[in-house]
Amino acid sequence: MREKRALLLLMVSLMMAGCMKLPVSLPVIGGSATREIPMETVDNSFKSALPKTRKSSFGRVKLLAAALQPSKERQVEVVARFRLVTFEIPEGIDGLLRYGADLRYDPRSGALYLTRLTPQSMTFGNPSLEEYVSTAARKGVPGVIASLLASIPLASLENLPAKSGVVESAKIEKGKLVLTIR
Repeated sequence: MREKRALLLLMVSLMMAGCMKLPVSLPVIGGSATREIPMETVDNSFKSALPKTRKSSFGRVKLLAAALQPSKERQVEVVARFRLVTFEIPEGIDGLLRYGADLRYDPRSGALYLTRLTPQSMTFGNPSLEEYVSTAARKGVPGVIASLLASIPLASLENLPAKSGVVESAKIEKGKLVLTIR
């Protein structure tokens, strides 16, 4: 009786451990591995890592929120909401930045990161304060936000046979980030 109970407990714990693994493993094809990551995992990574603040010569930038979106030209697009506080705008001004980005897998840490973030547009929420945003801030904010975004691990990809870490393709479909990594 005790053996049956121990066996049942072992089976239940193995099933639960299998259910908790978020990235779903798919077959390895020609040296490449395909993974599906629920967008909820990526969203939770952003939520747990943010807000992040960085001081610079033109003021203080606070990255408030970020989200991945599908892209036709790059692997993904990233939309980032931020607040800029400067000498001229001590109460701060909120803004929105849109980037084209690629993804990078780090084989050492087993994590997925954003890379090669290219700013596409930047808008500010308060038109009456926008005129007080300096040229240095307009040029500097996209780089500061990009470096903050690139430091956030988006997901953990365990047991990946890929050695190079090159993300061959990435697309968002049906609530999942689908990756092929070489």
